[in-house]
Amino acid sequence: MGRNSLKHNTLAKRQAVKKIATNFFNCYQKLKGENPRLDEDFIKEIGYTAACYRYYIDKVERAFRKLDELSKMFINNDFFYCAYPYWWVDKFPTSSYYRLKANAVENFLRYFNEA
Repeated sequence: MGRNSLKHNTLAKRQAVKKIATNFFNCYQKLKGENPRLDEDFIKEIGYTAACYRYYIDKVERAFRKLDELSKMFINNDFFYCAYPYWWVDKFPTSSYYRLKANAVENFLRYFNEA
């Protein structure tokens, strides 16, 4: 696998986690009676009932619970609660940050797909 295809694969995985996070919060909003804009492909995949939204939320939470604490920190800070974009600067060297983030993304997606 070439360097560019590896880079693209990593980007695609990060985008998948970002989409999962967006759908997670949209499902919460739907359950609260709000009307977020839901992706048509997402609706086709999970359905449009309250039970479907609860199932999706539960699936995300199950995947998250399986992560180790370090991976939870990365997934939360980089995808779910993005309040501090450079939260990692005082904690990790740049190369470690990207390596650990890639590992967290990989694990989260694996657990999400198993859930």
